[in-house]
Amino acid sequence: MGWPRVLIAGGSIGGLTAAVLLRDLGCEVDVYERSASALEDRGAGIVVLPITEKYFTDQETENRRVSLELTYWTYMDRSGAVLSADPDHFRFSGWSTIYRALLEAFGHDRYHLGHEMVGFDNHPDSVTLHLANGLSVTGDLLVCADGLGSTARSILLPEVQPQYSGYVAWRGTTPEGALSAHAQADLADSMVYQVLDPGHILVYAIPDHEGRSTPPNRVINFVWYRNYPKGGPFEDLMTDRDGAQRTGTMPPGTIRPEHLTEMRATAQQVLAPTLFEVVNR
Repeated sequence: MGWPRVLIAGGSIGGLTAAVLLRDLGCEVDVYERSASALEDRGAGIVVLPITEKYFTDQETENRRVSLELTYWTYMDRSGAVLSADPDHFRFSGWSTIYRALLEAFGHDRYHLGHEMVGFDNHPDSVTLHLANGLSVTGDLLVCADGLGSTARSILLPEVQPQYSGYVAWRGTTPEGALSAHAQADLADSMVYQVLDPGHILVYAIPDHEGRSTPPNRVINFVWYRNYPKGGPFEDLMTDRDGAQRTGTMPPGTIRPEHLTEMRATAQQVLAPTLFEVVNR
């Protein structure tokens, strides 16, 4: 018996990671992504573990890095004073950088855009995947990597629903070269963290859209965790410019102006000067 034919529903980082690993083992792999075009800018910075980078640096054809290393994990207070700076040598990247590298490694021939899963049927020795465009494909194994609003999860575990955890993450990026010299110095070789009451924020550099990872060509990324109670504040925040209630994410450009104004005003009041500069830009 040969290696199985694998169908993967979802072509983001999770689906593509499964695809390259199973393909490299010898499986016949096809990825079905619901988006009609290659994914772009879904998210910003991410921490890269050594095992992730190892996949790319071990390739025989190209020794490449998909991340950059920052020496210090630095804590700042409201004034911008450094409370501690401990060497940790974490590696950071951007969602787009990892996605593009995985897609390049897998190839486009068996990466099918515009193919959304709507269901599947299990058989004794196979599984059939049904797609929104009317096609059905049969394989030996189905990997479901279709995200937060997973169709597969709703089929397999209809009683399970995402539960709000009490906080949201505001995210954003700005070109490193757009920052002041002082801010660039603070962020040159550190992931900077500030603990707030309540919440916390972390700011760090990631490669830019061309994969450049040295100053001043990097992108500075922030993630600011803020608490919004349910029963009014959370629901109001997640109501977009058109009055639609969002449950999980707010795409760029859909947040109402008053919430952006409040966020920036709060940032000026509570964040260290460098972190406020990043958020405000």
